[in-house]
Amino acid sequence: FFFKQKTAYEIAQRLVGSEMCIRDRSTWAKEFLRLKTIGTTVEFRVGPTEVKNLRMIERHYFGEKLLQSYDFTFGYCIPNSANTWELIYSLPKLSEAEINEMVKNPGKTKSDSFYFVENKLFMHHKAEYEYTPQLFI
Repeated sequence: FFFKQKTAYEIAQRLVGSEMCIRDRSTWAKEFLRLKTIGTTVEFRVGPTEVKNLRMIERHYFGEKLLQSYDFTFGYCIPNSANTWELIYSLPKLSEAEINEMVKNPGKTKSDSFYFVENKLFMHHKAEYEYTPQLFI
């Protein structure tokens, strides 16, 4: 099973260094935690200035425990362009006990995604996750 999600952003030079923060919360069926691989598509537009060395560092936690860390790079984006960036994640194998703890503790599973252009942070995306015992939501 392969899951795909889509997100959209606009990257403008004026945002680089501004450290914009986005927060969200989502709910998933606990079966999601048993997947081996997921994919997401990030769509973004670039303003009138080229973007060099776009990088995303994403970390996933349960409580204080780091579950997985990812580091993705997109080398160069031409000015005034629309771009699609497909990211493939290999997920950590979780024990049934860990999965059950995540279901019992909504919002304790979190992620932090940091977006950089030329090593300057321009966006921080914080997310909290809730997992339900239902097979599908």
